[in-house]
Amino acid sequence: MSSDKKQLNPGIRRTVKLFNDLGFITVDSGDGEAHEFDCDRECGYVVIRAEWGMLVTTAKSLALALRARGVALAAVGKVGATTIQASYDPVDDSAIIDINNITDKIMGFGDE
Repeated sequence: MSSDKKQLNPGIRRTVKLFNDLGFITVDSGDGEAHEFDCDRECGYVVIRAEWGMLVTTAKSLALALRARGVALAAVGKVGATTIQASYDPVDDSAIIDINNITDKIMGFGDE
């Protein structure tokens, strides 16, 4: 994800910056509102790249960071809840962590 804030949907910018500041590598995001890009989803999301051998550790670290901000997490599939799903592709050794239903507002940024 580019560090150029102008390329990010307005309702996810602070969340992406926080994840990047914490050392996570964001590669896609959207706030679920702007729909400025074809890949934008109906709810806010952030996708993070991980090293395949550190996928579980990185996902757990991300969950801790979210909980520290007061974000309630639920198992994947719970409608309207913030969820985390970690995936590994053995074809190219890529690993991603997908956070669904996350926005600056959910992260508690509000109008800071």
